[in-house]
Amino acid sequence: MAPAAQGSHCGPPSARADLHAAVSLALGIGVGASFVLLTIAVAAALITSGAPTDRWPALVDPVTGAVHWPVAFSLGGLLVLMATPIVRLLVVFVWYWRSRERLYAWIAAGVLAVVLASVWVGLRAMPRREERLQTGAVHVSATMVRSR
Repeated sequence: MAPAAQGSHCGPPSARADLHAAVSLALGIGVGASFVLLTIAVAAALITSGAPTDRWPALVDPVTGAVHWPVAFSLGGLLVLMATPIVRLLVVFVWYWRSRERLYAWIAAGVLAVVLASVWVGLRAMPRREERLQTGAVHVSATMVRSR
């Protein structure tokens, strides 16, 4: 059997299976946790729903200081879902590093750095709360959208 056919850059087939299992576990946990949080958010929204409004409620009520749990769970579920690929890259990096596959570890680290940099740039580009308040971008009602 030719050397290229025996294994790939990540060693023998058993090692590739270990990497696959670790990545699958990380993805499964991330997606499962996100699903649970989003399901709780939907259930909480159905249980606690008041009068329908034309805007998304804030995480914390500015008047009472009460937490809107449906919003909290939905934000948590979305954050976990968005963090899952980052965790996957961390798992791949650690696995390659421990397997002494430095080239592929550095490639995984480079991809991770690009992803984290894009998250950072995206967060920096978001207008701050004060800027949204000044521009009136905090609340656009459905009636305003319909009137245009």
